[in-house]
Amino acid sequence: MELLDHVGGDEFAYCLLSPLETLANVEEFSIRAKMVESSRDVINRLSQDHITTYFLPMVHTLSTKEWFTSRMSASFLIPVGLSRASSPQDIELLLSWFSELGKDETPMVRRTVLMNLWRAAEFVEEGSEGMEGLLSMFSDLISDPQDSVRIQTVDNVVHLSPILSKTSEEKKENEEEKKMNEGDPTAIDQLIDIATAIASDKAWRVRWTMASKFSPLCQALSLFPTSSLPLAIAFKLLLEVKKYLLISFFIECWVRMMKLR
Repeated sequence: MELLDHVGGDEFAYCLLSPLETLANVEEFSIRAKMVESSRDVINRLSQDHITTYFLPMVHTLSTKEWFTSRMSASFLIPVGLSRASSPQDIELLLSWFSELGKDETPMVRRTVLMNLWRAAEFVEEGSEGMEGLLSMFSDLISDPQDSVRIQTVDNVVHLSPILSKTSEEKKENEEEKKMNEGDPTAIDQLIDIATAIASDKAWRVRWTMASKFSPLCQALSLFPTSSLPLAIAFKLLLEVKKYLLISFFIECWVRMMKLR
C-alpha cells in the first residue's frame, strides 16, 4: 500500500495487480500469503469497473495456470473478489472458477479450496444457486481420497453454521418466510450429515481433528434450535480420544523408562 501514492492514487491502484500476480506464482507460501493480504488492500481501493476489468481477469488467469501454486493463490483470491463483487455476473464467474478448482487434480489445490470455502460463503446469499453450489462442492470434498483435504471439512462446519444461522434469521423477519424456513432445514441437515461423516472418517487425523474441535462444533450447530448433533458422533469421538490418549500415555511411559536406564 506504500506504493499506492506513487502510482497515482486509487484511480491507478489496478497497476499494482500485475506485480501481485507475479508474486502469486511463487512457490514460497509466506510470500503468497502476503500477496493475498496486499491484494485485499488494493481491491478495497478499486472501483467496481476496475474490479471487473482488471482483477477478475487476473484471478481467471491464475486459476487456469499450469503450476499448482498459481491455482492455490486463485483459491485464496476468489473470496476476496466476492467481498467486492456487486454484479450477479461477476459473482457467478468467481464461483464457477472456485468450483473448477474444487475438482482440481492436485490435492493441495483442493485443500486450499476447502480452506477458503467458508470465507467464500460469507459473501453468498443463502438459498441462492451459488450457496447450493458451495454446499454441493463441500459434500463432494468430504469424500476426497486425500485425508489432507478432508481434514479441512471440520473448520468449514464450524464456520458455515453461524453464516447460515445469520442469514436464516434475516429471512425470518417476515413471519411467512419464517414458517417456510422451519419446514426446510436442508442446508442444516447437510451440515449435520457432513459432521457425522467426518466422525466416521477412515483417517485417524480427520477424526482426531473433529474430536479436538468438538466443543466449537457443538456450539456452532446449537445456533439452530431445530437441529442437534447426533449423539452417535459424540460417542465415536469419545472412543477416538480415549484410544489416542492411551497411546500417548504408553508412549510417554516408555520414554520415561528409557530415560531411567
